[in-house]
Amino acid sequence: MTKIVPYANKKVAIITHFYTTGPATRLEQYLVDQRINEIHFLAHPFSFSKDTASFLRVYKKGTKIYDQKYNKFTGPEVIFYLRDLLTSLIWGLKQEKIDLLICFDGLNTFSGLILKLFGKVDTLVFYTIDYVPLRFANRILNRIYHFLDWVGVAKADLVWNVSSQIAIEREKNGFKKEWRSKQIVVPITIETIPSPTKLDMKYRNNIVYMGHLRKNQGLENLLKAVNLVKQKIKSVRLTIIGGGPLEKKLRNYVVAHKLSKHVKFTGFIENFKDVEKVLRQQAVSVAPYDNADNSFTKFADPGKPKDYLAHGLPVIITNIPSIARTIRKRNAGIVITNNNDELVNGILLMLKTKEYNIYRENAFRLAKLYLSDVIFKKALLKTQRLTSNE
Repeated sequence: MTKIVPYANKKVAIITHFYTTGPATRLEQYLVDQRINEIHFLAHPFSFSKDTASFLRVYKKGTKIYDQKYNKFTGPEVIFYLRDLLTSLIWGLKQEKIDLLICFDGLNTFSGLILKLFGKVDTLVFYTIDYVPLRFANRILNRIYHFLDWVGVAKADLVWNVSSQIAIEREKNGFKKEWRSKQIVVPITIETIPSPTKLDMKYRNNIVYMGHLRKNQGLENLLKAVNLVKQKIKSVRLTIIGGGPLEKKLRNYVVAHKLSKHVKFTGFIENFKDVEKVLRQQAVSVAPYDNADNSFTKFADPGKPKDYLAHGLPVIITNIPSIARTIRKRNAGIVITNNNDELVNGILLMLKTKEYNIYRENAFRLAKLYLSDVIFKKALLKTQRLTSNE
């Protein structure tokens, strides 16, 4: 049977903001693995990134043929966004026609719309990774964010949303209901799933958190919970993978409460294969998101729980993101409210349960539904079908 590869003989490009590996790099890798005729991957690091230089990778039938790094940049966040817009436009205007341009977030989609006006893009996709009512504390920036989101949905050929909740929330904020037909759900993916294995029992009391150390992730509550859990399970150990603005505050809390034997910070780990080595030494994972209006998670589809599931880690997760309902339904973890007592009880239950291996098997099984090969092929086939008559 002939393998169907959407856009196999086309030129496909991605424009994204960048901090670490995630949805954009997974889409890039999927396209490379499918040996798409030509792929351009243009990434703009956030202002808080260690390396702020934008970069471009170009592939021809699965082989990288070009790798460019632009100059490093410093300055206010607003200036960064202007840099991103100009860099995208300069790159795009030099291109011959791009058959499919997938832009992550409203600003990058805005640059894609300009390129489309200049005849440089055939099909433009706006990939919405998050939708946050209060994305910025600055009111002007927040209005610009929502304006760009509106323009992206109105003018892009198709919109990929990571969650069905995004389209619903947009309509609450005045978006036309007829735009629902051009919005499809393309959830966050995982690239691979390690072969299911039984947990080495020396790791049985190990807990892991992975992600950006910032507000609305429930990190302060997590440390408070570990402080209580250690009174009943003396060998409990939490590993925190990642860096971010809250790291210093969290480290100070650990020292002040004499938790150094129970909490380990790895800092930011650049290579995800090294992250996977750490995940294989854990028994339970946590995703204790809170419900603040400026939470990135409320209407999104966080990738962290899926990475946990892919390593057979039952997830203790708050009932904020939509994936929590799936985890509960598939018995791949425990769903709690944003309450510290429930977090403590959830950790204790998962560390003590005799049904741990069942949870672990369910986690591996659920993860298979989110493989990049499954999600992106379906999304690209649907994109091809929905835009072919335009």
